[in-house]
Amino acid sequence: MIILKYWNAQLQIGLYDWKNVYQFPQQQLLQTEIHQGKLCYRLKGSSKRISYDKIKKGLIKKQVIIKEELPF
Repeated sequence: MIILKYWNAQLQIGLYDWKNVYQFPQQQLLQTEIHQGKLCYRLKGSSKRISYDKIKKGLIKKQVIIKEELPF
């Protein structure tokens, strides 16, 4: 179970910290990367980047819980 601390309702993105960022409704972890000296995130296999500055503009403090099923 992962508890996200921040939420951006416009982009449907939740943050635990700057390294662990999830996009909803897929609940997929975004990959962290540096592009032209700025922190960015993107989905695995996608070329579309979302900058940290863009995510930070709409952040509110809200707890969102993600339940992950682990294979046995």
